[in-house]
Amino acid sequence: MGVPGTGPPAQRLARIAGAVGLARASATGRPPIAFLQPLLRLLAVTGLYRRHMEHQRRIHTLVSNVRGPDRSLTVAGVPVAAVIPISVGEAGNLTVSFVALSYAGELTVTVADPDRVPDLPVLSHALQAELDALTRS
Repeated sequence: MGVPGTGPPAQRLARIAGAVGLARASATGRPPIAFLQPLLRLLAVTGLYRRHMEHQRRIHTLVSNVRGPDRSLTVAGVPVAAVIPISVGEAGNLTVSFVALSYAGELTVTVADPDRVPDLPVLSHALQAELDALTRS
């Protein structure tokens, strides 16, 4: 699925949401990754998964989105003010990852890896500008 890169932010978002909705509605059965889970577990146990991830050439960007609770939570009676997502998986030679987490009406996105993306501040600024444009529209 292509991601629209032109037009007003609200229209781009609507087109993306429509395409994702159609894709989800037409999906049937188990996702393809489900069939690979036994193999991936075996590769992880033998240490071959890490080797594969260090040399793979199919993926350069990872985006992960987790929907959190829509209201504030407490831990031992103390309100949780914010939640910051972090990526803890083996990234291998993945160039950049975006991890998004919503919590109590706020969206937080972390961007990594500064060692592989020397212009990470430019990328982060562009992402923030797009998110700001979406919230204004």
